Amino acid sequence: QFNILASNKPVYIDSTETPTDVELTAEPVYVIPLKRSNPTAKLIVKVIEDGSRTPIPTPDIKIINKTTGKVINLIGDDGGEATSQIFCNDEYEVVGSKEFYYDSTVVLTDYKIDCLSNGEVIVYVPLRKQQIVYLSPIFFNFDRDFIRSRDAKPTLDSLVDIMNAYPQLNIALVGNTDSRGPSTYNANLSRRRAQSAFNYLRNKNIAASRMTTDSRGEDELANDCDDTIKCLESDHQYNRRVEVIPQNPTAVPGLIFNKLPHSKYVKLNIVSDRK
Repeated sequence: QFNILASNKPVYIDSTETPTDVELTAEPVYVIPLKRSNPTAKLIVKVIEDGSRTPIPTPDIKIINKTTGKVINLIGDDGGEATSQIFCNDEYEVVGSKEFYYDSTVVLTDYKIDCLSNGEVIVYVPLRKQQIVYLSPIFFNFDRDFIRSRDAKPTLDSLVDIMNAYPQLNIALVGNTDSRGPSTYNANLSRRRAQSAFNYLRNKNIAASRMTTDSRGEDELANDCDDTIKCLESDHQYNRRVEVIPQNPTAVPGLIFNKLPHSKYVKLNIVSDRK
């Protein structure tokens, strides 16, 4: 009986065989199968902004082992970095994602030299910022539903240009009021405001099938000016509006449509027709 050791191959696991005389002499060549070793290394993932290479804080990171199908989900630190362990002989993809950025996938191809020799692999995942198109609201005078000429018409005309440029885009026109007056009256007033905006767009040849109307009355104020607080007229003005809400915000590749956040109203040029 013989003990045969096969070793000295760094990418294989040593194997010891104990064949009998019969097994050893049964064939002209005695074959010793070796299993391939799979050393591990530290994987450092750094998610950065495409172009500037600025780290993106707390990104979502997905490490996909294409050999085994195993998926590891991580959240990067404030410097956009996360670490994990990988097997040097497996195939991997690393996916980075973050709100307001497009997802990005990096396929690990030429990493095995670093993996085997240094025990550490660094991967940069660049994310490209999404281009966001904000849709501005249409503002109204107190207790009125007509489209005023000094600010509402220019806003609606800009909306017409956007909808003509991107025929995939569909919108909802949602009417709102300030908190003054009976709630039942305000509910009806907000419906009339939404319908006024709808009619203006229809007269500009925007298809009715691309628009819906809805109303919120005084239920969704843009600020804290409810019946319990005394506010300036300029603050009440922010609430007398029709919001333009995209129904398919990602319909156009490369763009994200969104309604204008209330926090940005202060930057708008809001001008009443009243003298």
